[in-house]
Amino acid sequence: MRDNAAGPSQTVLIEEAANFLRASGQSLLLDHAGEYESMPSRLLSRFLEEYMRIIERARASTIHWRTFSLAASFLSQDRMVIWDFFSPGEDDTSALSRL
Repeated sequence: MRDNAAGPSQTVLIEEAANFLRASGQSLLLDHAGEYESMPSRLLSRFLEEYMRIIERARASTIHWRTFSLAASFLSQDRMVIWDFFSPGEDDTSALSRL
């Protein structure tokens, strides 16, 4: 567990997130928390590796994205598919094919 001087603990962050979901009426995840299976760490690591690869390639290019959204799914045999990529304010997404 992290030292509170360095930032909020995982428990505090979980409680804040749950409170936000309840207050905003987005309780579906909380209502089914017992059925939720967390993502295995090896898959999360795979997603983060790909995310960091995209960030580094974008930095090394002439692309000047300040923010972007990336959505992916894992299919059979750990196959990851990126199925949505969005950069607010960027109309030309042809740079994606070069990353």
